[in-house]
Amino acid sequence: MVVEAEHLRDVDLFRAADEDALRDMALHCSRIELLAGATLFEQNAPGDALYVLEYGQIHILRQYEDGEQVILATEIPFYPIGNLSMLAAQPRTGTVVAVSDCTLIVLKRSTWLALCDRHHSLLRAVQERLALRLYRMNLLVRENAIGDAAARVASLLLLMADDIPDSPLLQPYRVNRMARATATDVDVIEHLLADWEAQDLIRLSDEQVEILDAARLEQLAG
Repeated sequence: MVVEAEHLRDVDLFRAADEDALRDMALHCSRIELLAGATLFEQNAPGDALYVLEYGQIHILRQYEDGEQVILATEIPFYPIGNLSMLAAQPRTGTVVAVSDCTLIVLKRSTWLALCDRHHSLLRAVQERLALRLYRMNLLVRENAIGDAAARVASLLLLMADDIPDSPLLQPYRVNRMARATATDVDVIEHLLADWEAQDLIRLSDEQVEILDAARLEQLAG
């Protein structure tokens, strides 16, 4: 069956590609059918092709060394499967199994490399999409890291308070020491302390910190 260029346009990875490149790509793609319960590829298999889920639903599974198997994601059309492994020529990071009967578009790595030689704009378009994905992921990781840092810093403040019984005044505190103790950047510590002071959780003065709301800090510490 002929692969339509419009279907490739529905794939986020190829959204910015020009029409000539998409039409050429469509001519060199193929389709496969995968029955429910069948495996598309196994974890650690070579990343020799990219698949686009056209119809159906798949599970992405990760097998860990202790034998535990976890469903990382359930995907629906038009999700690109194995794109990073194919682009980087690296082993598959998970096993893909069909939840229902599926139709998939196949783009082999050898074909992809030939397409990039003919259409430099295709490579640039995909690089831009991947860079955007990495940018968003970096923001997410940093936001999560700050959240984890808040728990660590709140725990440290409460621990310091426990070390000085009968006094809510902690002394002395140094931002750089707190940063080392919590494996957190100094600017993150300063941001958290300033934010908590604005919320009346703590009071800062002359390198000392007074806990005003221990219950709130305990909630942040988890």
